[in-house]
Amino acid sequence: MSLLHKFVCDPSHVIKLNHLEVRDSLMILTLLVRVKDQMVKELKDKDIPLVKVV
Repeated sequence: MSLLHKFVCDPSHVIKLNHLEVRDSLMILTLLVRVKDQMVKELKDKDIPLVKVV
């Protein structure tokens, strides 16, 4: 049994562009990260690279 339901289109889900505001003062905060550990997890038919960052 699936928990997913079929999407029913509803006009209230649409965002009106005339009500949308974008501020000019928006900034992106970037943080430096360091790779602490990395490994490859091997499953039956594929490899998954894992990376731990701080």
